[in-house]
Amino acid sequence: MLDRKSVLKRERPDSSEKVDVGECGAGKIRTLSSVMSRNLRMVGEHASVGDALKLMRENSIRHVLVVEEGTNCLKGVLSDRDVRAILSPFVGTSQAEDRDNATLGIQVNGIMKRPALVAKPDDSLRKAAELMLQKRVGCIPVVDDNNRPVGIVTTKDLLRELLNFLP
Repeated sequence: MLDRKSVLKRERPDSSEKVDVGECGAGKIRTLSSVMSRNLRMVGEHASVGDALKLMRENSIRHVLVVEEGTNCLKGVLSDRDVRAILSPFVGTSQAEDRDNATLGIQVNGIMKRPALVAKPDDSLRKAAELMLQKRVGCIPVVDDNNRPVGIVTTKDLLRELLNFLP
């Protein structure tokens, strides 16, 4: 059983012990399909950084899935950090020059993270959280058996789920 002392010391409970999670269902293993976002925002691999950035801003999101045009198979993930790393700080200002604005025309397949870390809908939340921590990523696309995105799990989704377990 988890006690307050082990939580404060950040000790892990023995993996064979069941953790009482109260009304949320003791002993239930939560899967990604129960927390993943299904409202996906995707761009083709030849889309421009400008198009991806516009999609991110319009939808207040930090990750866009990059798919193969025609098959919709996942090719990679583009994050707002990837965009910021190549985007000129002068874009959108009166000091912007042609070379600054040209960064918006770069294709996403040139800067996206690939291969993308992926998970399956039946994978556990623990597995996803451990992978995200280990690889230092903010999301994991959830794909079907044909590598087509069916969802995405972000740190925000995991934190939202954690709130269900806190008093």
